[in-house]
Amino acid sequence: MREVLTEASRRAIQYLEAVQTRPTVPSHRAIARLQELDIPFPEESSAPLDVLKELDEVGSPATVATAGGRYFGFVTGGSLPAAVGASVLAAAWDQNAVLEVCSPIASALEEVCRRWLLSALGLPSGVGVGFVTGATMANFAALAAARHAVLGAAGWDVEAAGLSGAPPVSVIVGDEVHVSVLKALSLLGFGRERVTRVPVDGAFGLWAAVAPTRRNLTAGIETADSWATDAHKWLNVPYDSGLVFVREAAHLRAAMSASAAYLLEGDRREPSHFVPEMSRRARGVEIWAGLRSLGRAGLADLVERTCRHATCFAEGLRAAGYQVLNQVDLNQVLVSFGDEDTTRRVIRRVQEEGTCWCGSTVWQGQPAMRISVSCWATTEPDVERSLATILGVAAAEGGR
Repeated sequence: MREVLTEASRRAIQYLEAVQTRPTVPSHRAIARLQELDIPFPEESSAPLDVLKELDEVGSPATVATAGGRYFGFVTGGSLPAAVGASVLAAAWDQNAVLEVCSPIASALEEVCRRWLLSALGLPSGVGVGFVTGATMANFAALAAARHAVLGAAGWDVEAAGLSGAPPVSVIVGDEVHVSVLKALSLLGFGRERVTRVPVDGAFGLWAAVAPTRRNLTAGIETADSWATDAHKWLNVPYDSGLVFVREAAHLRAAMSASAAYLLEGDRREPSHFVPEMSRRARGVEIWAGLRSLGRAGLADLVERTCRHATCFAEGLRAAGYQVLNQVDLNQVLVSFGDEDTTRRVIRRVQEEGTCWCGSTVWQGQPAMRISVSCWATTEPDVERSLATILGVAAAEGGR
């Protein structure tokens, strides 16, 4: 084990040291080489070091450089150094965060993180928090808690009796509702199309609450009954890390808890009572490490800095004559390069060129390039170099 972990560490360091200088997307040759991994299931065992070597030499070149500073697709953050290290340690610990008795450290860190997160985000101290896989399951858990509360108030025990014959529940969403909410509604039996839409924006941005100059953008959010966000985005911890917050912790626990008398439970907070899963990895380890390493000031700076980078992109694009579609208050920039064909062509060429990677979207009916600045590793030179590339490609493609 010592030899394998030492070699894995060496290869991981080598990868991360090179990620800033490589193209943001893998080459066609690197992708083609993935076929080398597609072999019949081996009849014999392989030495761990040989397995690691094969995985690194074939797999690493075929990765997208999301750990670097010039990946601006979706809302994909990198991983903070402390969070990467904590992930390695958590893998070695191999803890099952189902019950406190199964992993005292996992349970304890979730409770510490709960208090830290509520303090940082300005949410009430008694809020229940679940450490889930991502926003989809965070929305699922929050909506399940709401379903429990609403139907319970109508005298219906939905966890015991199900939805068949239950009183009707109206669901209202914003016009800009995130797809993860709609997916959660379908999983919960409400249906993603049986909703009433109202003309309000807002599907992202809870972390703005930690930044002094952006906190005003979240004014009033503390009056909600639940909140969902990702730690693997703006907090920059490894993937498989979402957060659900429910004002009445009892509603979340009632919706998520299982009747399992055969399981030995402790006297303190049981992690599985606040999430859909039972057996699961100890996600709180990396969140604790990220928050502990940043502190309140570092967390605020991470948000402020990425927002400033987004503003630099927007100002440079506007100065060159291109239309920035959104009000750039946070870390997201939507830009049009003219008609639909030209805009899509510019996006495709930028992605192929490799200096940076920006995604495509349609916002309020208009195709656009989406620039999302979410990574702690992004620097001013990264922004300048990426902006120059985007403008160069746009000029060559005749963008207006």
